[in-house]
Amino acid sequence: MKIGIAIKEKNLESDISDVFGRSPYFAFINVEDGKIVETEIEENRNADQVGGAGISAAEAVVQKGINFLIANNVGPRAADVLKQFNVVVYFEEGKAKDVLEKFIKEQLEI
Repeated sequence: MKIGIAIKEKNLESDISDVFGRSPYFAFINVEDGKIVETEIEENRNADQVGGAGISAAEAVVQKGINFLIANNVGPRAADVLKQFNVVVYFEEGKAKDVLEKFIKEQLEI
């Protein structure tokens, strides 16, 4: 399974970003059998858009093939895009690595 996380800095020690569409970075993590097998972090090229940043960001993360998204806040139009692609969204705060660990242990609630 592939998980996307909206993060403030370019590492998993980072806090989860306050706003999905304006998040500076996205982490993409592949998890197999409860273990992280691949991590990729990309800059959100849509963060500085005048309008529609959330929709553009949602389209970008969906193209990465994620099944799940962890973010602090997702706007309604971005949420619609994610829903169209059956991406399950978890609303969380804190350090990305800590929330990811809870996700892997199935300790997060939708």
